[in-house]
Amino acid sequence: MKNIIKKNNLLDGEVGKKKSAEDVERKNKSLLPVVFALTLVFIISVLISHFFLSPEARIKRVVKSCASAVKREDIKLLIRCFSKNYSDSAGNHREDIKQMASVFFKMASVVRIQVKKTAVKVEGDIGEAKVEGFMIYKLNDTTLRYKADTQAPVLLIFEHEDSGWKIAAIEGMTIDKNSMELLKDY
Repeated sequence: MKNIIKKNNLLDGEVGKKKSAEDVERKNKSLLPVVFALTLVFIISVLISHFFLSPEARIKRVVKSCASAVKREDIKLLIRCFSKNYSDSAGNHREDIKQMASVFFKMASVVRIQVKKTAVKVEGDIGEAKVEGFMIYKLNDTTLRYKADTQAPVLLIFEHEDSGWKIAAIEGMTIDKNSMELLKDY
């Protein structure tokens, strides 16, 4: 009798396992259309953004990406926003921006950065973005605020490269090596 009970329990257990395996398979099959739909939505959104966004919208994306890179103190992402031909009125080049960002991120911590308004004009392969917003950052124990507003916006000059729109110059914001030296001494 004990053997019969053991066999029945064993069979019941196996049937239970088959049922749960069938349930898992059924759930997987029901998830397949959802995963497929999500993948399709992702691919379509990438294609739309790549082929159908206006140059103005793409430039605004670069501005947001740049602000995000500063907030996260991500030099690699920040430098991807800049043209290899970057040159501004202070004589800075792309490598200078990278070095100054590195010093800034070591010395200060960004508390908040917000882009409030970005007005973009594009003519051919050249674009211009007037950016208004602010950045609050801490330097030692002092909280400081940099503000770009209607009276004094930051002007970003863009050029279109093979890899997209990149910042070719920054005007209306003093970024130079002397500022970074003062920051180190602060």
